[in-house]
Amino acid sequence: MYNLPCSSLNANSPLEETSMDFELTDQQLLIQQSVSRLCADYPDEYWSQKDKDHEFPWDFYDAMAAAGWLGIAIPEAYGGSGQGITEASLVLETIAASGAAMNGATPIHLSIFGMHPVVKYGTEEMKQKYLPAVASGDLHVAFGVTEPDAGTDTTSISTFARLDGDTYTVKGRKVWTTKALQSQRVLLLVRTTPKDQVERRTDGLTLLLAELQRPEVSISPIDKLGRNAVATCEVVYDNLPVLVTDRVGEEGKGFRYILDGLNAERILIAAEALGIGRAALRRAVNYANERVVFGRPIGKNQGIAFPLAEARMRLDAAELMIRKASWMIDQGLPCGAEANMAKWLAADASFFAADRAMQTHGGFGYATEYHVERYWREARLMKIAGVQVMAREMLLCAFDMNCVGHQSQGLWRHPRDHSADFNTMKYWQDLARTLERGLFDGIFLADVTGVYDVFGGSPDAALRAATQVPTNDPFTIVPVMASVTENLCFGVTGSIPYEPPYSFARKISSLDHLTSGRIGWNIVTGYLDSAAKGIGQDKKEAHDTRYDIAHEYMQVVYALWERSWEDGAVLRDRTSGVFTDPDKVHRIDHDGKYFKLNAIHLCEPSPQRTPVLFQAGTSPKGQAFAGKHAECVFIGGHNAEQHARSVASLRAQATAHGRDPSDLKIFGAITVIVAPTDAQAEEKLADYKSYGLNEGALALLSGWTGMDLSELDMDATVQQVESDAIQSALSAHGSATVRDWAEDLTVGGAGPIITGSPETIANKLEQWFAVSGLDGFNLAYTVMPESVEEFVDLVIPELQVAMLATTAMAAFAANSVLCRMALRAELIDPASFTTLRLFAGTLCLLFIVAVRSKMRGTDWRPAKPVWKSVLALSAYMLCFSFAYQSLSTGSGALLLFGSVQLIMISTAIIRGERLSMLAWVGISVAGSGLVYLVSPGIQAPEPMYSALMLVAGLAWGAYSLFGLQGDDPTSATANNFLYATPVALLVSLIDSSNMHLTWPGGLFALASGALASGAGYAIWYAVLQHIKATTAAVMQLSVPALAALGGVLLLAEPLTLRLVLATVLTLGGIALFLRQQPRA
Repeated sequence: MYNLPCSSLNANSPLEETSMDFELTDQQLLIQQSVSRLCADYPDEYWSQKDKDHEFPWDFYDAMAAAGWLGIAIPEAYGGSGQGITEASLVLETIAASGAAMNGATPIHLSIFGMHPVVKYGTEEMKQKYLPAVASGDLHVAFGVTEPDAGTDTTSISTFARLDGDTYTVKGRKVWTTKALQSQRVLLLVRTTPKDQVERRTDGLTLLLAELQRPEVSISPIDKLGRNAVATCEVVYDNLPVLVTDRVGEEGKGFRYILDGLNAERILIAAEALGIGRAALRRAVNYANERVVFGRPIGKNQGIAFPLAEARMRLDAAELMIRKASWMIDQGLPCGAEANMAKWLAADASFFAADRAMQTHGGFGYATEYHVERYWREARLMKIAGVQVMAREMLLCAFDMNCVGHQSQGLWRHPRDHSADFNTMKYWQDLARTLERGLFDGIFLADVTGVYDVFGGSPDAALRAATQVPTNDPFTIVPVMASVTENLCFGVTGSIPYEPPYSFARKISSLDHLTSGRIGWNIVTGYLDSAAKGIGQDKKEAHDTRYDIAHEYMQVVYALWERSWEDGAVLRDRTSGVFTDPDKVHRIDHDGKYFKLNAIHLCEPSPQRTPVLFQAGTSPKGQAFAGKHAECVFIGGHNAEQHARSVASLRAQATAHGRDPSDLKIFGAITVIVAPTDAQAEEKLADYKSYGLNEGALALLSGWTGMDLSELDMDATVQQVESDAIQSALSAHGSATVRDWAEDLTVGGAGPIITGSPETIANKLEQWFAVSGLDGFNLAYTVMPESVEEFVDLVIPELQVAMLATTAMAAFAANSVLCRMALRAELIDPASFTTLRLFAGTLCLLFIVAVRSKMRGTDWRPAKPVWKSVLALSAYMLCFSFAYQSLSTGSGALLLFGSVQLIMISTAIIRGERLSMLAWVGISVAGSGLVYLVSPGIQAPEPMYSALMLVAGLAWGAYSLFGLQGDDPTSATANNFLYATPVALLVSLIDSSNMHLTWPGGLFALASGALASGAGYAIWYAVLQHIKATTAAVMQLSVPALAALGGVLLLAEPLTLRLVLATVLTLGGIALFLRQQPRA
């Protein structure tokens, strides 16, 4: 009856070539044709009725079994055809595309692939007993994993199997067990070891092939939206006995058995989704060609045709990804990313096609007669089913340097080490391929400008041991590695003092182009005097000065990357001969304390513009710098608890700078030594240490600490060492003597080392990950390429089983945490910021005055003559916008203060209040100086100028209270404008740095300022009008008192508290004002 019975397929020829070719073979085309002919006997009406009656399609299932399709993926030795996932996916896609959708595909899917754990991990006796019966259709097997209280967190299931002799007793409850009513057995995932007794949450889970139709089992169908021909059930197991011989594989490893088939499962679900989309699109196209409205088919209208064309394009794109993923899995290639993308694209395209089909049918699409509503319901399921949720993914970066001896000094002598080949491209290309294969997020490339010459007062020890010298430029190897990878990211160290920002910005933009947006920059300020001498300086700058330089450096490169070239500046117009529109390219003019620049950026906008920013400083200044600028931070520490303290401090810094602390991704350094067993790993560590060079390790540490360790007695104990710092370091490492300490440092440097079997390493990393709060690890190497290859081949699979490491690497620039899990917000240019502040200030002012006047029952109007008030108001707002624009450096405190003061001045002008107008000028300048003095981490003027602003502002405010009291409002306004202008210019000259502020931060600051302005207005008015004590002393003290009050409000952390305080002060101030101002 059918051209190609499945039993006639040749198991040895699913793919005849290893080259990637998505053209279906003749055999695969015959599969499609044969299954399609069989499905033709079961039209849409058949499936619609089965869905309506909630009746299992037994006749269809038996026909598929008779043709041999149920065993297409079961090995020939057990009654199947031994075909690959490509062939299996074609069967399921064709069934769904026939109109059967999930009602037809699901029963076949469970038989085709549901027994995969038995095929791969079952005993020979189990395979012989069950697989032939499944292939023939005589045995139906359901799958019981999900539980009501665990959801997608499979490791939290509580169904428990207690072993007594040769029998397990199962007690628990499962939900969403499909085909439970029709199945004789169920692959049941249970916990055999209590969760609190396992080292890893994925341990202690066991897979049993249990009997289902027994009195100890209660099965209840779940009412659901679609796929009603196949029941999905809640199943209760009340002391169900299961023989040990019906256990799949080893006890405690059931979770990894399920995870092993995840990629294939996603591909098959994707194929079914594709089939549903094809069926829906076919229905929609036929209806659009047949349905005539206004004398012509509705398909002639673009509003109908274009969405259907888009549905076709989406489905075709999904099909290509399904073909690629299935080809890769059949070739034994890693395909996690491709399987994920196939599932996502197919589910999305399927539902889009079904939704367009529903829309094309209009009201008729809602009727069951046309079947598209059934496709729509079942396509929606595909966006839900087959998804694995990872609680918190562990990010992984390799930690390396373009040199021989990075962290492990002397291991270049090891017979298996090839790090001396670092001068060759092949060395780095091979490393990049290995990291990509291991699904690493990136590689962190350290660098040091200068040599370690503190030890013994010379570089001799470092040269002898190859202690990070010789070393090559790390940026040069990025294109080499990028050329052989698609997803690997590169965090490269660049030292701020040793390259001008103009040329450095071009280097980064060039690499961002070449890597398609996979470049990151590790910002360092340098720590070796030898490096400073290399560029003509006597010694390096002081620590805090280096960070002051870094802040200004960042302002310059930000401006070059973000503001020099507008989007759309590059035209590439061959006809007009214009490549770049000059009007959209802007010169960056910067004249600061450390850098002077007047130029345009040489590169057109790169994919990221600004690269991902790494930082590795742990000093207070360094942490403040990271809190403001960094997206990824690399920290050191000897244990998880020490890492946890650093993590908490860094996240607090991010909060202090108005950022979401979770946006900061923090990596800890660690060295891993893995072997098949724990004992072998310890032996390997001892072997590595035997090649270490103690002198090289101490030379490295001398450079890090700035202390010459060459005079230490190698056999001195901790108590015999005089230096407190070295005593602390020895104690932290647990070293008995200086010699022991040096030997420890030869492997992994000053960072922690963990050893063990793959499972032990995964457990230790998981525990460290949980305790420390880190987002991931920078993995230092020991022997290259051995240590990286072993981690990829042995540890990564264990981390994937533990659901800590990803099974798929997404496109880095779009999806990885390191390169824009959240895309960088556009930077606001000064003109836009000024406009935004003017607009927000005006609205706030009008609102407050209008509410006050409404409550008092009086009209409000500006002081007369109106045109003078308007002119003065405009002048003031423009003047102080520029003043505060120059003061704004990304600090929420300064931005909020500027907003409040601007509104206060404007209010004073409109109300014509002589005393308050110029007083606010003084408060604004004084307050800005105060904030500069007390706020850490702000790029501010020198302390002397900040103090000058504070004193001058207070004096100016006091003068205004006594020097202008006799003036009328109009002349006072004019005088105030004249006095305020030089103040604004002075402030602008003191700090003319460029601004770096994101839209969200700016909007939040303005919103906070709007609330705070209500408090300021009401309280200030009360002070001037209703407090009886108006002596000169009291009025003089009111200005600094208000400045202090504003400081308390403005410096409150976190920003949420600042907003709450502003709200409370606003409501309280308005209440006070209304209470003391009765209606006229």
